[in-house]
Amino acid sequence: MPAWRPLAFVWFCGLIRLSFCAAALPLWEGYDEWGHFAVIRATALEGRLLASRDAPVQHDVAASLELAPVPWELRYLPKPALTQDDFWLLTPAERAARELSFASMPLSWSREASAGSLTQYEAQHPPLYYWLMAPFLLAAQSWSLAAQVMLLRFVSLLIASLAIPLVFRIALD
Repeated sequence: MPAWRPLAFVWFCGLIRLSFCAAALPLWEGYDEWGHFAVIRATALEGRLLASRDAPVQHDVAASLELAPVPWELRYLPKPALTQDDFWLLTPAERAARELSFASMPLSWSREASAGSLTQYEAQHPPLYYWLMAPFLLAAQSWSLAAQVMLLRFVSLLIASLAIPLVFRIALD
């Protein structure tokens, strides 16, 4: 059997597993995902090589943190932000109203700064990842916020999955 067949099988299985995790994880459940996304957005749409960590996040990112359920670690956010636990205690009509508001956010909000206190504090990290993701976000700038987040998750998992063939190649040498 050619050496590439087991590699292809393992890589395929890894991609399936990573894809499931990326698709199953609710919006902003990734650790500081919203903060990293805001920096990528600043890099892509505002043309900044280095985002300012004191700059406010985009309007749609801040609004999404008020409309969509947030992870437990963000329980400090002021109302109307709700954790997953509290979100599911809302009536179906209240949840539907939040979902509708989230889905109908104007695309122009992606280029507006929020008025709140949330900043792009993740700009403190080295910018290579943000530079790699910026072209993908730029290509998807007409997509909804949720679709843009999913695109970046899948591009990130494809990059991460490259570890499988690289380690395989190193093992062969």
